[in-house]
Amino acid sequence: MRRLEEERYDDEEDDEDEEQDEEKEEDDDEDEDDEDSPKARKKAWKKAQEKDPVEFMATAIRETEKALLVEIHGYGEHWLPKSQIDEDSDVRGEGDHGALLISNWIAEQKELV
Repeated sequence: MRRLEEERYDDEEDDEDEEQDEEKEEDDDEDEDDEDSPKARKKAWKKAQEKDPVEFMATAIRETEKALLVEIHGYGEHWLPKSQIDEDSDVRGEGDHGALLISNWIAEQKELV
């Protein structure tokens, strides 16, 4: 008798786990529809990273450990994360001038494209 009760209890736990998994999947699907959700932003970022970098003429004005303040000719000053500056960019540190290559994603975020 006790074993039957234990099995019944285990079955109830399994049913609850399945319901929670289904609810989580539904929530995940809803998050992808909301373009401001973290999941949707991450998906957009990954998609943008796959595109070629965007090129601008620029001068680096100031530098911190993780960012670069650049004067982008025709677009004004913008702080850019160093992680979004392409390794082939001429502008990588304070005082640099030339072709600035940045990810498509950051160009979109800064409304440069």
